[in-house]
Amino acid sequence: MEETPHNCPGTGSAQAGRGAACQGCPNQRLCASGAGEAPDPAIEEIKEKMKTVKHKILVLSGKGGVGKSTFSAHLAHALAEDENTQVALLDIDICGPSIPKIMGLEGEQVHQSGSGWSPVFLEDNLGVMSVGFLLSSPDDAVIWRGPKKNGMIKQFLRDVDWGEVDYLIVDTPPGTSDEHLSVVQYLAAAHIDGAVIITTPQVCCEHKAALKSKSISRSLVGPKMASPCHICCEWKHGVPEGSRRGDGPTGAGPSPGSHGERACATGVPFV
Repeated sequence: MEETPHNCPGTGSAQAGRGAACQGCPNQRLCASGAGEAPDPAIEEIKEKMKTVKHKILVLSGKGGVGKSTFSAHLAHALAEDENTQVALLDIDICGPSIPKIMGLEGEQVHQSGSGWSPVFLEDNLGVMSVGFLLSSPDDAVIWRGPKKNGMIKQFLRDVDWGEVDYLIVDTPPGTSDEHLSVVQYLAAAHIDGAVIITTPQVCCEHKAALKSKSISRSLVGPKMASPCHICCEWKHGVPEGSRRGDGPTGAGPSPGSHGERACATGVPFV
């Protein structure tokens, strides 16, 4: 696992190579020169690695506890129902990896070979990778700063031997932070097919998640995003009145103020 100096400000920071945490780092002079701002060579390496992956789908949420990882697991299982479809599920929630438990794979370990890390296979056509497989105990806390988390995501994308995959589902942490920026930047040259936003009926959760996810996807991926983000509401107690398609006063569209209307306002299809 690549090590990053404690409190490293990151190569893109104005303090790169100049901060107190940079003292004694072997890369201090390189970062201070500004050379660290050049495109990460790992982007092209990941692009080459991802040539064997047909479709890449991100699963996002504006807040935690909305069922995002559960949805990712269900989606992976559903796609893998076809024995001729090869599916990979990547958990990049570095500080709160829940995919191993949801998939019934707690206690499994990652093995390394000459071609890289081997995913943990639940079925012959369903492979899973998570930082949870690298911990000595499921109770171990992962308390990492941004640069170290980004380095882990880079290794997952570049060093895991995914093989021939039809669908790579990336389960992300809640919100829109370092992990999301990293995975989109690293996959930008490899083509991302789209994203699914999981949300609850709360206005702040749905609206902000849609706007943030659209902003990240469009600004970093641009025309390489094959399809727009989709929004999927996880209703905990049934579907509230006024949230379905075609339930407006005329039956032609969502009611004013409904979740469907807010999704339409952001230009994100509502499922």
